[in-house]
Amino acid sequence: MHILNFTLVGHSMGGAIAGIQAAEAPQHVRDLVLISTFGLPSRENDFVRAMRAGHNPFLYSDAPGFDRAMAYSFATPKTVSMRVRRALVAANISHAAIVRKTFDALSKPGAHCVTRSAGEFAAACIGAMVQEGRNH
Repeated sequence: MHILNFTLVGHSMGGAIAGIQAAEAPQHVRDLVLISTFGLPSRENDFVRAMRAGHNPFLYSDAPGFDRAMAYSFATPKTVSMRVRRALVAANISHAAIVRKTFDALSKPGAHCVTRSAGEFAAACIGAMVQEGRNH
């Protein structure tokens, strides 16, 4: 599939990936929309402190870990049923390798800079997200 001119939107970690992709192929990106993008300057909060301490808040293997991730991600987390929480925990466990790889790569100093070349990493992450979207 060859998309020549598109609008790329990214939120949080997806914003960092979108920014890297836009820097890698600017001729294909008509517009870039970044929302609360991971890695761009922001006020220090619990998420940033955890990340700097080497903790990946997106890796969890139980309901309390899921709840912590939601608390990092949303100002007012919504209530999620135990059935849905179990399904999301299971999905997180099965995707742990890509979650770890993405977080580790984007946590390196300068890795989030959209002017930096990321090549294989950006393509691998975007491919994983597209593949996951097709399966659900």
